[in-house]
Amino acid sequence: MQPLTPSITIYFVHSCQFSFAHLS
Repeated sequence: MQPLTPSITIYFVHSCQFSFAHLS
């Protein structure tokens, strides 16, 4: 995967963080 769209990566990270925050 090429870093052409960092937006997707940020979105993915945010999703993970959100899930973690909700889980905690």
